[in-house]
Amino acid sequence: MPSIHVRNIGPISDSGAIPLTPVMLLIGKQSTGKSTMLKIMSFCSWIEKRIMVDGEKLISKYTHYGRFIREIKSFHHFSDTFFRETSYIDYEGDCIHIEWEGDKSNAKITRKSNYHSDRHNTKISFIPSERNMVSAIQNINKAYKSSDYDALYNYIWEFDEAKGSHDREHPIAFPFDHNLAYYYDEKSDKDMVLMRNQRRSFETFYASSGIQSALPIIVIVDYMTSIIGAERKISQKDISNAVARLVLDANNGISDLSKVDLSSAFQLLLYKNAQFYIEEPEQNLFPSSQYEMVKSIVKSIKRATVATGSNSRVVMTTHSPYILTSLNFLMKAAAALKERPAEATKLINADEILPAEYYSAYWITNNGTLESIVDKEYGFIMGDKLDEISEILSEQTELLNDIIYGDSL
Repeated sequence: MPSIHVRNIGPISDSGAIPLTPVMLLIGKQSTGKSTMLKIMSFCSWIEKRIMVDGEKLISKYTHYGRFIREIKSFHHFSDTFFRETSYIDYEGDCIHIEWEGDKSNAKITRKSNYHSDRHNTKISFIPSERNMVSAIQNINKAYKSSDYDALYNYIWEFDEAKGSHDREHPIAFPFDHNLAYYYDEKSDKDMVLMRNQRRSFETFYASSGIQSALPIIVIVDYMTSIIGAERKISQKDISNAVARLVLDANNGISDLSKVDLSSAFQLLLYKNAQFYIEEPEQNLFPSSQYEMVKSIVKSIKRATVATGSNSRVVMTTHSPYILTSLNFLMKAAAALKERPAEATKLINADEILPAEYYSAYWITNNGTLESIVDKEYGFIMGDKLDEISEILSEQTELLNDIIYGDSL
């Protein structure tokens, strides 16, 4: 299983070796390092994807001239102060191992023994907390400027790619309100919300903050998981380029074009799995809507996983106890499905249920360490860290009652 280990970067002092499961939750107070972990995970996954698809020549590019650390800083807007001589990243991917130490300018990247047999293509998306910009700012794809290619520009580009799959005849419904659906009007180049019961539409620019925040997650996750394992048009040029990359890769035993297995070339062109790194999916959403959003994301992850037999992944940061509770319900549903499937599927659809062992959750402490908060014996995520304020306020309320009512209680 892929894993990540981070030390002494930003607020993170030592994460320990963290397995990257299909559904992951990162919880912690503000400024404890949730986004730091998320960004490092997604960047290392992206480097692995590029090497698997574009070839081993990229390894030397990221192991020279300080390019690895330079690009992660510029792409994710990390300041130089986040890194020090004792900083450390160890990423164990499906086919690639990346190690970087702060006292060295270059990363060490090696191919794992299964690289040639298992290398594949994947869809990766980092969906930031600023995601409602694509709805809240008109013509953002033309207005956003950056001196470097960065995560926000890439996110805007990904949304532009995904939204084209939904026109007025094929809108996508919001999971928490099926009366509302999104579509892209190509003629006017506008993102639209369709009110089905009134048969009228309005621009997402005028939508509520909850709609604006949820929209990119719904559109990107649905689109990217829908193309996993799906047939798509592949040109002869694409195939030729993939074959050429296989030949150019060193030490793979292939010396000429005639020895290339075409199935290996197609493996680099078709998508085997998808990965999503989502900041605070609960933004501006009512608790029940948060639950429907989580179910929708997990359903998409399962759809992609079933399509190819290769695990897709979502990693989410959150401050919301409702996101945690929603995942706990899905984990409990997995246990119920094992015991009494007919009764379990009366409460929740089977296509929204992943095995309980696919879930993980970590609390990021004030000291910058990560602690697993999954109770493995009972199979649920412990919420006491996230909701500790409720207990504190309850105790304080009793003291206030003593002051107000005194002996009359």
